[in-house]
Amino acid sequence: MSTHSEIIDLGMSRLGRRRSTEVRRDLVTEINSFLKRLSRQSFKPWFLMDMDTLTFEAGEVVKPLADDFSLEVEASRPFFTYDGEVEYLQKLSYAMLEGQTGTKNFYAIEGNNIHIRPTPSEQQVVSFLYYKNDEGELVDNAIEATNLWLVNAEDWIVNSAASRVARFHTIARDLAQDLADDAREFKTELYVLHEARKHQNMDYYVGGASDGS
Repeated sequence: MSTHSEIIDLGMSRLGRRRSTEVRRDLVTEINSFLKRLSRQSFKPWFLMDMDTLTFEAGEVVKPLADDFSLEVEASRPFFTYDGEVEYLQKLSYAMLEGQTGTKNFYAIEGNNIHIRPTPSEQQVVSFLYYKNDEGELVDNAIEATNLWLVNAEDWIVNSAASRVARFHTIARDLAQDLADDAREFKTELYVLHEARKHQNMDYYVGGASDGS
C-alpha cells in the first residue's frame, strides 16, 4: 500500500518530475477535490462493500445505520437466522411499512435509520450488505493511505488530479490531455473489473438470487 507522500510523488512524476512546492500543494488539493466527488457519485465499486449487523431487542423496530453507510448493495437483502433457518426481509417504502403484520418480514430505510416489521417478540440480529462512504483526505506525509479509493484506484485519481493541475496550474495543455486520456483508461479498467466481480458474485450475495427470489 502506498503512503500519502508516495501517491503525491507519483503525480509529480507524471507532471514531468516537477519539484515546485506550489505544484505539489495544488496536486494535493486536486486529489482531495476528486476524492470528494467520488464519494458523492452513484457508482459504488466492490471495495466499498461492507457488512453491518444490528441487534433488535424485543419490541424494538428501528436502529441507526452505520456512520459510514452510503447505499444498500442492490443485489442483496437484510437477513436474520431463526430456528437455524435464514429469513430474508423484503423491502417496502417507509409509508407502506406501517401496519405490516403476519409471518413475512419487511424493512425500510428512512433517512439514517432502518425500520423492521413486524415488531419482534424476541431478540433479532439482522445483517445486511452496504456500500461505505469513504471521505478520508490525502495529507502530504509518510503515513499509509487508508482511503479505499486511493488504495484501489490510485492511478485513476492521480492522473485525473494531475490533468487538472497541468491544465489550470502549470499551463501544459498537451500534457493535461495525455493525463486525461490515461485517466479515462484507468477508469474504464476499474469499471470493467467491477462489472466482472459483480456478475461473478451476484448469485452468492446474501439475499440475492441465491435465496430463490
